[in-house]
Amino acid sequence: MDCVIYIRWSSAEQGKGSSLQRQRDDCRRHAAENGWAVIDELVDDGISAFKGEHASTGSLGHFVRDVEAGRYPDGVILLCEKLDRLSRQEPGRVFMWMMNLTEAGVAVATVDGSRLYRNPC
Repeated sequence: MDCVIYIRWSSAEQGKGSSLQRQRDDCRRHAAENGWAVIDELVDDGISAFKGEHASTGSLGHFVRDVEAGRYPDGVILLCEKLDRLSRQEPGRVFMWMMNLTEAGVAVATVDGSRLYRNPC
């Protein structure tokens, strides 16, 4: 299955460290272990996930708009290192956001815990 990697860190200071390379390496290794074809890599550099702005204006926001526009008719996996890379908002809001994605054919996967969240239908 096709896979899009999502990488995010919160501050410019973190961007000076190993955040990008660590997340990239971990995600690519996880995709390979699961037989997923990485077709794109999204990076939100120095964008906090507490307010959720990255989900509407950052690279993640562009991905969501592509999903809504039907760019992935056969579905796609959105892979990140940890779930907190996608959001640090309150659980109810994150749950609804993920439900919308999975209902649109996106499976959300995390390296941490080797989780895969998808619509069972």
